[in-house]
Amino acid sequence: MAADAVPPPGEHLAPHRTDRAGTRVRAAAFAVVGSVPAVSGHYAVADGVTPWRPAALLVLAQFAVAWPATRRRFSLVATLGCTLGVHIAQTESEA
Repeated sequence: MAADAVPPPGEHLAPHRTDRAGTRVRAAAFAVVGSVPAVSGHYAVADGVTPWRPAALLVLAQFAVAWPATRRRFSLVATLGCTLGVHIAQTESEA
């Protein structure tokens, strides 16, 4: 290995930092896109005022749950199965 092929100190950490930032962005996008339209739509149909403080807590809770999951790559079947399971759980809890 040539001496010029060795990266400068600390440069080997850059992809890891980028990946961690990417997982946070994916988890935050999932939490916001998954919670804000749901809360807004629910209260729009119910003709009520949207309670944004509890909605913000929901976003934070969903982020906390989603962030570890975004570190792994799941198959399409696993993703669809989890989505269907959550949908069924939510539907059953409203009945």
